[in-house]
Amino acid sequence: MARPPFPRDLGEFLQSFRDDEACVRYLLRCRWPDGFRCPSCDFDRAYVLEAQGRWQCADPDCRHQVSLTAGTILHRTKLPLTT
Repeated sequence: MARPPFPRDLGEFLQSFRDDEACVRYLLRCRWPDGFRCPSCDFDRAYVLEAQGRWQCADPDCRHQVSLTAGTILHRTKLPLTT
């Protein structure tokens, strides 16, 4: 599946990314357009660890954790995604 379209101007940007939840939904579709895939073992299911802001592989032999922003310019940021 293709990456979702990025807004073409400031108006579309502000409309598309009103809050952090909207940003998370967009980043999820960009990072895993066909659904979650563990970067360590390629398993297709994960648990959301909301308090840590991470996803944990559901494979009992793996349990790898990954952040939605890992490997991006937002990696390790403490700022809200809307910033």
